[in-house]
Amino acid sequence: LQAGELIQVQVKTRHPNRTGLIVRDGQFVAASEPFHLNGLDVVYGDEPVSRFVLTAALSDNPLISFLLRPWREGLVRVTLTNTRGQRFEAVHSLRFA
Repeated sequence: LQAGELIQVQVKTRHPNRTGLIVRDGQFVAASEPFHLNGLDVVYGDEPVSRFVLTAALSDNPLISFLLRPWREGLVRVTLTNTRGQRFEAVHSLRFA
């Protein structure tokens, strides 16, 4: 890894994604509260660099990838949130060769 090199960050998660909808008499109706990932925030060093708004359209256990161009060594912190307010975090240290 070199400073300024474009890298692909991948976040693999195990989480169901439910709309809460069912089909009744040919119509979609709410049967339960939606339960899905609804946000992904990326912090590089101490600086927020990306925010993704997620919906129930994601598959179960999604693999999410995005590009990042690191300009200094430091931590990349990814925080996922869901519709129940739960937070999940992953941290990875970036070091240049």
